[in-house]
Amino acid sequence: MSKIPSKANIAFSGEMDSFTADESSQLKNSRMGIPLGSNSIALHGITNLNRLNNQLSDVFERLSSGLRINHASDDPAGLAVATKTQTDSQILAQGTRNLNDGISLLNIADAALSSLGGIVTRLTELAEEAGNGALSYSQRKVLNEEAQSLATEYFRIAQSTKFESRYLLDGSMQSLHLQTGTDANGGFTSNLGGVKGTGTFSSSYTFTASANTWTPQSGDFDGDGILDLASVSSTANAVFINHGNGDGTFAASISYALGAGATAQGIALGDFNNDGILDISTANTGNFSVGILLGNGNGTFKAQVTYTATGVFSNVVGDVNNDGNLDVIFADQISGDASILLGNGDGTFAVEISTTAKSSSRVVLAEDFNGDGILDLTDGKSFHLGNGDGTFVQSQTTLNLGLQSGDFADFNGDGIVDLISAPSAGHHIIYLGNGDGTFSQFASIGINTSAGVLAEDFNGDGIVDLAKTETGTTAVKVYLGNGDGTFSFSACYFMAGDGKHTIAADYTNDGVFDLLSFQGAVNKFYIFKGNTEFGVGPILPFDLSTQAGALQALPMFERKVDQISVQRGQVGGFLSRTESALRSTQSLADQFQAAYSRIVDVDVAADTAELTRLQILSDANTAILAQANLQLQLVLDLLG
Repeated sequence: MSKIPSKANIAFSGEMDSFTADESSQLKNSRMGIPLGSNSIALHGITNLNRLNNQLSDVFERLSSGLRINHASDDPAGLAVATKTQTDSQILAQGTRNLNDGISLLNIADAALSSLGGIVTRLTELAEEAGNGALSYSQRKVLNEEAQSLATEYFRIAQSTKFESRYLLDGSMQSLHLQTGTDANGGFTSNLGGVKGTGTFSSSYTFTASANTWTPQSGDFDGDGILDLASVSSTANAVFINHGNGDGTFAASISYALGAGATAQGIALGDFNNDGILDISTANTGNFSVGILLGNGNGTFKAQVTYTATGVFSNVVGDVNNDGNLDVIFADQISGDASILLGNGDGTFAVEISTTAKSSSRVVLAEDFNGDGILDLTDGKSFHLGNGDGTFVQSQTTLNLGLQSGDFADFNGDGIVDLISAPSAGHHIIYLGNGDGTFSQFASIGINTSAGVLAEDFNGDGIVDLAKTETGTTAVKVYLGNGDGTFSFSACYFMAGDGKHTIAADYTNDGVFDLLSFQGAVNKFYIFKGNTEFGVGPILPFDLSTQAGALQALPMFERKVDQISVQRGQVGGFLSRTESALRSTQSLADQFQAAYSRIVDVDVAADTAELTRLQILSDANTAILAQANLQLQLVLDLLG
C-alpha cells in the first residue's frame, strides 16, 4: 500500500499518487479541497464504464450472432431494406420449389406420353401386318384382339396419369401455371397439349345432297387417309360419292347409277372381294335387290351387280358364318324374315337364304349380344343368337319396338352390350343387356318420335354418349352419358328443318368425332365439327379383323403417332422453359440472399478491432474508478 500523506499534504498538495495528471491539474486550478458529499470523478468513471460495457455488449452480441443488425434500433433503414430483401429471397426459394414440382409433373406427363407413343406405334405395326393380303381371317382376329387391348390400355394410361392428386392428360388440366416470381405476374402459364373432344359441336359447313338421301356412310375410298362420304338417293336412283378434303369439307358428288326403279333406301360398306378396298352394298327397295359396287381403290367404283333380295328395305354387313367373308343381311318386309346373302369372298354372293330370325320391321341390326364372338341379329321386336354357321336361334321375343334405327354400346360400364332403339313411333328406348343375349328395358329418352340415333363417346371420357334426331325438331340433340345407363342432355345443333340419318366420324383428322346429318327440306348435309380441348382422348373405333379395316385404320394410327409426337414436343418445350426459369430463379434467389447478408451480417474484422479497443478503455476506466473510490477512503482514515 502507498504511504498515507499528512493532512496538510491532503489539503494543499498538487499531484497525488491516487489521481491522474489531468485530475491533479483540475484540483490545482480549482483550488478546491476534496469533496466529501460527492465523488464526481467516480461518477464520470461509472458513466464511462457503463457506456463502454453497453458498447462491449453490442459488440459481443454482433460477434456471437453473426449479425450486424440484431434490433430495429441498430439500423432502422438497413433493417427495412434487409427485411424486404429477405422476404423476396424466401419467396424466390419457394418459387424454386414450385418449379421443381413443375419439372416433376412435366417429367411424369412426358413419360406417360412416351408410353402412349409406344402403344400407337405398336398399333400401327399391327395395322400394317393385318393389311397384308397373305394373312388369313383367323390370323387377323388375333391381331385385332391385341390391338383392341392396346387401345384400352392407351385410354387407361391417359385417364390415370397424375401428379399427386392432379390428373394430367384426361382433359381436366387445361392450363398449368407455375408461380416463381415475387408478385402475381412472376410466373408463367402453358398447357400439356393434345387433342380431346369436349362433347360439344360447332356448325361449320353445309353442302348439297340429292333429294331423298338415305343412310350416309363414311369410309376412305381413294386411299388418301381422308374419310369420304357415300349415300344413296331413292329419287335419283344412284349412289353419290363425296370425297373428303380432310378439313370437314367435301368435294362435289360423283354419282353411280343404280338403274331405273331401284329406289335405294339403304347403303352399307365392306370389303366383299377381300382386296383391302371398300365396296358398297345398296338396298334397292324398288326392284327388291341388293346392289354391289366394287371399289377400284382410287375413289371410283365398278358398275353395280345386283342380287335378288326379296322384300329388302335396308341392309347391314357382317360375317354371320365365320368364314372370313362379309355377308349382306337385310330385312324381308314380305316374309317377315331376316334374309342373308352369303359372300363368297370374291365380290359375288350365293343365292338369298332365309333365316329363322323373324324381322317384321323394315330394319335389322347385327351385333354380338352374348359375347361369344358370333354375330347376332335383332329387328327390335325379337333377338336371335347366331350359331356361327349362318343360322340363328331366338333368344327373346318380348320387345315390340317397330325399330326404325338403333345402335349398340355398353351404356352402364358392365362390359355387356346394350341397345338404344329408335322406334318408328315413340321415344328412344334404352335396353340394358343381360349378357346372355336378352335385354331389359331401362329408360326412355326424348319426347318426340325418333328419326335416328347413334352411340359414340363424344367427349373422350370413356363413357358412351348419344346423338339423335326427332321428328318435329330441327336439330341434332346430343346427350352425354353418365356411365350408369342414364344420359344428360347437352345441347341442340340446329338445321333448316327436320334432320335424319345422323352419323359420326372424324372428318377433320383431329382424332375427335364430328357429326354429319341429312336435312331433307333443303336437301343438304350439315357438318357439325367436334370442339376440342387439351388432353388425350380415346382412340376412335377401328377393326383389324379384315384387310380393308386394317388399311382404313392405318392412317388414323399414323396421325395419332404424329399427334403424340407433337404433344411430347409441347411438353418438352414447357419443360425446357421451366428448367431455364429454375436456373434463373435460383440465381436471383442467391443474389437476394447475398444482398441480405451484406446488409445484416457482422463485419468480424471491424468488430474484433472495436472489441479490443473497448476492452482497453474498459480496463482503464475500471482502474480510474478504483482510484477515485480510494480518495474518500483515505479521508475517512485521516478523520478517524
